[in-house]
Amino acid sequence: MADTADERLKTVARQLFLRSGFEETGIDLIAREARVSKQSMYELYPTKVDLFGAVMRDVIASISAEIPSELSIASGDPATVIGDVMKSYLAHFLSPENMGLTRAQLVATRCFPHLATELHNRTISGAPALAHYLASLMQDGILQEWDPAALARRFGSVATQGTRFLMGFPIHRQRQYNQARYSIDLLLNGYRRAAQFSDATLDDPLSEEPRFDEIQKKRRITPQRIEDLMDAASDEFLNQGFRGARIDHIVEKSGVGAATIYRQFGDKRGLFQQVLIHLGRPGDVTDAPRAETTVGATLQRLARWLLDRHLHPRNLLYQRLMICEAERYPDIARWAYDGQVASTASVLTQRLVEFGMPIPSLLASRTFYTLATFGVRFVVTAENPDSSQRAALSREATTLFLNGTRERSR
Repeated sequence: MADTADERLKTVARQLFLRSGFEETGIDLIAREARVSKQSMYELYPTKVDLFGAVMRDVIASISAEIPSELSIASGDPATVIGDVMKSYLAHFLSPENMGLTRAQLVATRCFPHLATELHNRTISGAPALAHYLASLMQDGILQEWDPAALARRFGSVATQGTRFLMGFPIHRQRQYNQARYSIDLLLNGYRRAAQFSDATLDDPLSEEPRFDEIQKKRRITPQRIEDLMDAASDEFLNQGFRGARIDHIVEKSGVGAATIYRQFGDKRGLFQQVLIHLGRPGDVTDAPRAETTVGATLQRLARWLLDRHLHPRNLLYQRLMICEAERYPDIARWAYDGQVASTASVLTQRLVEFGMPIPSLLASRTFYTLATFGVRFVVTAENPDSSQRAALSREATTLFLNGTRERSR
């Protein structure tokens, strides 16, 4: 293959964008590393966004090409076949390149929403083999009728556990494969059956809140001014990211002087850490929906409640920011994610017990949370479902969780 300027640019840009992200990668560095003049680069790609989009499309294409395009339908229980596919899918999802791709997409979501939506649509359409296999199972009466592509995405979402491994959790592949197989079994058979042989040893302990110097130890301003400062700093970091955030903007919005901020937190990064913790504390669950007349109606309302909380603009901004910063602050990222799961588990447990159903394991609660929020889908795209779409997604999540997809014998 010819060593052209375009190829060198995309090779170097790919390495830098996936390693350091869009914002941290400068045009000068790309041009220098690729041995291409800036004038020549701008002739090929008028802006850094154009180069970023071209590189990300190539990354998605290369990752998708590594996932099998066909599946043998001839043998094996569906759980085994799907489990093997998800093992391959999970290996690709957990690769450093894919993690870098996802974090790069998050920057695009904030800065270039149309590009982010295009990249996401390319990602979810890149591996049709599982959808074709699921369609064959439906045709043979083994699975109930679903949209095969949508069901394939659901399997992928629960196998990868949504945003979990983007939030600083260590990757132990065999354990992740075992957890994925449990989630797949749940989607095939439903919680009513899967709960009978749930393996609690697959549960991971919840993370504890990170410990940093307490603000109160250094406090020289009132609690109200601390609250004003946290609100102003939160808005600035959520909308601009760490690198783009400016202390003078926070000063202007909060009315708290720069000298006071540096005295309280040491530097910009110290303030940022406290903001991440401030925003990451689990929300109040007292407004969680109460039990309905049936367990299905109850969990559907719970799933919708979780989805609405997940899609709150401020929460989406926080998740995107936390994923981008997870490598620097893995303890905060893990704790923030686990706080959402713990809140889900407490309410889900109450509702299931009210209907005489088994207490869910943390893994089952995490699966329900992933189904209700659809994992990374709405985190990495600028698309936002309307009320009717949210209702349909919540019905689908509840049906998958409770009943699974296997066709019941009559």
